[in-house]
Amino acid sequence: MLARSAHLALVLMTLSACEARIESTPDAALGADLTRTDASELDLGFGVDALGPERADPDAGTSDSTPADAGEPDCQSLASSGSDHALYDELLDCLTRSELTDEDKDQLVREFIDRVEAQDGFPIRRPGGGFIFAYLRTPELDAEDDREAQEDFDPTHRLEPIRVAFDLTDLNANAEALEPRHRDFYSAEVSLPSPEGQRYRFVAKDDQGRDWFYSDPLSRRFEFDLNGRFSLVRGAGDVAHLEWIRRVHAAQLNVDRSIYVYVPPGYDLGTDAYSVLYMHDGNNLFDPALPRSAPAGTWNVHGVMSQQLQGGHVRPGLIVGIPNTDARFDEYTHVPDDIGEVVGGRADEYADFIVSDLKPMIDARYRTRPDRVNTGVMGSSLGGLVSFHIGLRHPTVFGFVGGLSSTFIWGRVGLANETMLERYRATSGLAAQNQIFYLDSGGGPNPTCPDGRDNYCEALEMRDLLVAAGIDRFPLDPDASPLSANTNIMHWWTPNAPHNEGAWSARVHRPLRLFFRPE
Repeated sequence: MLARSAHLALVLMTLSACEARIESTPDAALGADLTRTDASELDLGFGVDALGPERADPDAGTSDSTPADAGEPDCQSLASSGSDHALYDELLDCLTRSELTDEDKDQLVREFIDRVEAQDGFPIRRPGGGFIFAYLRTPELDAEDDREAQEDFDPTHRLEPIRVAFDLTDLNANAEALEPRHRDFYSAEVSLPSPEGQRYRFVAKDDQGRDWFYSDPLSRRFEFDLNGRFSLVRGAGDVAHLEWIRRVHAAQLNVDRSIYVYVPPGYDLGTDAYSVLYMHDGNNLFDPALPRSAPAGTWNVHGVMSQQLQGGHVRPGLIVGIPNTDARFDEYTHVPDDIGEVVGGRADEYADFIVSDLKPMIDARYRTRPDRVNTGVMGSSLGGLVSFHIGLRHPTVFGFVGGLSSTFIWGRVGLANETMLERYRATSGLAAQNQIFYLDSGGGPNPTCPDGRDNYCEALEMRDLLVAAGIDRFPLDPDASPLSANTNIMHWWTPNAPHNEGAWSARVHRPLRLFFRPE
């Protein structure tokens, strides 16, 4: 049990060691961060562990223009309720109006960007093969999008001509100039008969006449190469890609959050609907070039998912990565605890953000299967803790709950608050909720407890209490593909595995196989 004095002593010793080693990272896109502690230290997840109509074609829109009898737009706001390209045409018209002030036009540009981002995003598809590219030269909308310093916003590196280049081996070849439309707003329409998988970057001049390249800050679809982030016009049929949602407002937390989304191969070319797995610490899930990614590396979830797809071990699905913030300790914990200072206890508000703000947006913007059977939540360390909290708080929303190296001891590090183990033990009818659970750890050795490494003993204790509650259908063969269909719990242990993103990457295929089982 948790109240073992030897275990608590190890916790407190570890916390002291952790406290001495916390330092800020250089990445400032979303605020300061904390580096990971040594793998041998206790695993409370200090720092950064380790985005239209519901089923419509997002490129189709509902109307190519404003109604014929609507009269000339007054340009107090954009009147079009149809396609993104109709919004664009109306904006260009309004930007020519001499009776509007510059401030009026600024507001229209921002309205245009917000409304396009809420639909299919940039670049905008024009029927017939054209694509509309747009750029607003502001530090807010040209924020740091990877760890390459040369892409960081600097007004002296964003001078005209600003071009969109499609040959990434020669950024001056086949580059199309964006036209200045109003103040710092630029746009151009380019014919692209084969946009699927088409990569591009923007190129601007500096005050010395040199070229500077950077990904499109408004582009929804993106990936990485050796030169950092590049933008995608549309996804390809055989390769997955990442997308991002610049801003989702979390009402109860009263903050805006950015979101990353793994999109499976062929999504942009098809009509299928997909299961969705929501994961925490989204800045550590995908490419290490993402801002604020963990110093120990990332989970490489998109790479692992692609390998599992190629092997036929999983079905295609969407993975929503929610980046952490400076409030990570507060948002990922269900009660306060004392780790040298008292922090934590806002997990209810964080859970409500996912359920009430984020999930409705994802279900509206993507082709999802929104029911509980096709909706999961997962994380590691404190991200595993909050996943189990969210699953218990919202069992009608999440049919799958996953936690890797979960910090189930939280609440008893320096205080005497309720742990997640105690909360689950006190909940009646767990089996009747028909949820599927995945939990694992490194550490060990089996069966010695207490053992503070990688939350090994707490994972065993959670497994045992779930089994006692009737959640006891383990896979007959944990390496089988596909896993047995009636499985509702899986526990894995990798002896002596450390508490870091590399170890989670090596194990994440197991919960992916459990949640995205082939049909």
